[in-house]
Amino acid sequence: MAVCGSLPPNSQSGKTFICDPKLVNRPEVKAKIEIAFTAINQRKILGVRTFQLTHTDKKTEFRQVDQILKAKDLNGIVA
Repeated sequence: MAVCGSLPPNSQSGKTFICDPKLVNRPEVKAKIEIAFTAINQRKILGVRTFQLTHTDKKTEFRQVDQILKAKDLNGIVA
């Protein structure tokens, strides 16, 4: 999910991808996936995706809140 952007099979459009809000007695649950790696040209790459699962009386709604991609070169400058 962090790299390709597609949800795993049988995740019911993201509803079973993160913790069910009913299990923790909350109306919403937030989740974050982070991936960090060093590219061939020695740049450090960071990818972050943030999700939210909201449960109302009759439906559960999954949505992607934010996505961030940062790259730092050898001098530490963010591109």
